[in-house]
Amino acid sequence: MVNTLPHLLDPRSLAAPLMLGLLAWLALAPAGAAERYLHPLGVEMPAEAASKDLCELKQHRVFVETSLGSECIAYYPTSRLKGADHAIFYLDGDVPSEMAKDKRVMERFLTVSMLRLEVLAAEHNLPFIYIGRPGVFGSSGNHAKSKRVREFRILEAAIDAIKARHGLKTISLAGQSGGSTAIAALLTFGRTDVRCAVPASGSYAVFERLDRLLAKAGRRPVHRMSPEEWADYYDIMRNIGGIARQPARKIIIVGDPADTITPFDLQKRFSETLAENGHHAVLVASNARDRDHHGLGHIAMAIAGACARGLPDSELVRIGRSP
Repeated sequence: MVNTLPHLLDPRSLAAPLMLGLLAWLALAPAGAAERYLHPLGVEMPAEAASKDLCELKQHRVFVETSLGSECIAYYPTSRLKGADHAIFYLDGDVPSEMAKDKRVMERFLTVSMLRLEVLAAEHNLPFIYIGRPGVFGSSGNHAKSKRVREFRILEAAIDAIKARHGLKTISLAGQSGGSTAIAALLTFGRTDVRCAVPASGSYAVFERLDRLLAKAGRRPVHRMSPEEWADYYDIMRNIGGIARQPARKIIIVGDPADTITPFDLQKRFSETLAENGHHAVLVASNARDRDHHGLGHIAMAIAGACARGLPDSELVRIGRSP
């Protein structure tokens, strides 16, 4: 796992040719892990997960305890965090096991993600914070146990701890795929400190999505046959009533109608249900560049930065539809 991140230069200090090269690289880089079906990865860093002292020996890690257990969560801030009262938290998608096992690939992916966030931090004059979900990118835990209540409660506690450590008052949230499901779950927990939430390519009806995936693969609906074994999976649509009503908060749902991994029609239903429940929700039909039409993390990052600055919906939609 990645425990350290190379120092990233402020984009404003880069020479013009290097900056142009960086932007070209970012434009071509895949945004969000190329999720397939998640494979068991095992438990990462069990000692750090059980010890605050051991966890927080390294900078930018927080030890969190919940009624469902404890973890050591790593986070990677951009510049502009010191003295800020608002930051944008980014949660990435599920990491395939073959990628998670290769430290160099993980480091390269995280470095590219941080360079992208650093450019956006300079553009919007706001800090971004990349959070390692449990079991990947320097965080303890078992990544194969994602999309459960426990993961979401751990992330909730981690964000609270990071807010307190750095004196943040409000936050925005952006995510890709499994990270989008996580930020949607955080909203259903009733958070009232969120200015903008921008989930991209998320799964919000976990059991209906499973129905479709299993039917397509010709497999039995095991989650229907043994519901007790799936009881800890968290279905956003079943818990949407927990989202606090805040007229000033914007929820921008981003998806590609051609997505082959997380169905766009379910994302549209999530957006429509939010609006029916009195929330400021906007659906953006975007165009992902990967073969699965799924990787829209870079779009979520960009929209979140613009939204946190207070730009109007029309501009957020324009960003989402940009090539």
